Amino acid sequence: MAVIGILVAAAIIGGISVLNLPPGPSTTITSHETTTDIIVSTSTKTSTRISNSTIEKGTLVTQITDLLNLPAGVTHVYASYSDIEVHTKVGNFSAWLSAAPPGIADLTGLSNRSRTIAASNIASGTIDSVRFSITSALITFHGNNVSAGIQSQLVTVPITGRLALEPNGTSGFVLDIAPTIIPTQTGNVTYMELYPYAKAIAIPSSVPSSVYAEIGSLLEINSQPWFTSTIVRLADNVTIVEELLTPISLLLLVNNTGNSNVTINGISILSANSPYTTLETSTIVETVTTVTTITQIATPTFAQAKSMPAISQISDNANGAAMNAGTPNPNSDSGVPSSYQTVATFLVLSNKQLIQPSSIGQNGSKIGLTLAPGENASLVYIGKIATLNSIIPPYPPLSIIPGQPYLLSIEGPFGQSEDINVTAISPFG
Repeated sequence: MAVIGILVAAAIIGGISVLNLPPGPSTTITSHETTTDIIVSTSTKTSTRISNSTIEKGTLVTQITDLLNLPAGVTHVYASYSDIEVHTKVGNFSAWLSAAPPGIADLTGLSNRSRTIAASNIASGTIDSVRFSITSALITFHGNNVSAGIQSQLVTVPITGRLALEPNGTSGFVLDIAPTIIPTQTGNVTYMELYPYAKAIAIPSSVPSSVYAEIGSLLEINSQPWFTSTIVRLADNVTIVEELLTPISLLLLVNNTGNSNVTINGISILSANSPYTTLETSTIVETVTTVTTITQIATPTFAQAKSMPAISQISDNANGAAMNAGTPNPNSDSGVPSSYQTVATFLVLSNKQLIQPSSIGQNGSKIGLTLAPGENASLVYIGKIATLNSIIPPYPPLSIIPGQPYLLSIEGPFGQSEDINVTAISPFG
């Protein structure tokens, strides 16, 4: 009897192990059978057979959208993305499954709507996370296509809201792909660095699946309360207490005066397209010996640009009509005039440090500073500010000139920004 008990237990364990499928991309779970045979000296043979076909499945719909902060002069962002995978749980079964195949999209055409890119038959259960990578990007900057370096390719985010895929049912989610795009300068060449951000929102059961289940279907998400409730406007939450700009320093004292957490991940200095922003009009002494003390209010190298394959735009309907590029994002607070150009850019790190893009390989901190309600931060940069080249012939390097007006754009993910006017001053009084 003991031997028989051991045989039965071993057989059950061998059969159940078939259900623990290994993680990895798989749009459908392939039905196959595994037989476990155990033979002992008494010539008794026991086998257990369990088929994966017993796992119940449903249809998961993937939509994508993008609420972008576009740098001045950027009109198109063509991004190639990997398989979009979801993490599912049902009982002891837990795995990453492929929800959508790789693709390419002009993200500037997705700011007001979400579009269905896949409807996959996968194991039913609770879906709690999404992951994907942006593998390459091509950005149109002042009419020229510029390859972008990609930082921190893999993005994994939880799904906001309950996403349960019932057996033989249909459920969906919207993936908001919202990379931060930073212009930077190497020699005489301006190129782009792209820092992926994303969030995923479950489409509630109150939205009939028939309106989004077909590939190419569109949802006007700007009018969907379940989606707009996830947007936190910087202008409603962030107050700029003090700002200071010189050719060799930038200071911002910011306060979250709202009721929600906010994230700041970049700051841009912009100026009107004017010859007065060229280096020829000003000479700056670069040596700084003064030690500046800021009182707190409260307490690898860039990825090289990759060549893109032939671009095929995602269409905004099933008939293949091209998306309208550069559609203004109504959720953005930015009022940057099109006549402005970017003079310099900064990244805001999670440790409240302010750095220029060329320094990111020297710092292991995460990009993006999150402020809780009532929290303050001093964002300080000391040192000669590296600037971009002018977009006006003969394309000289830009500079920050005391007495000239500038626009500071404080940027968060998902198309949020707040713009303030500032006049540069001399660092020497």
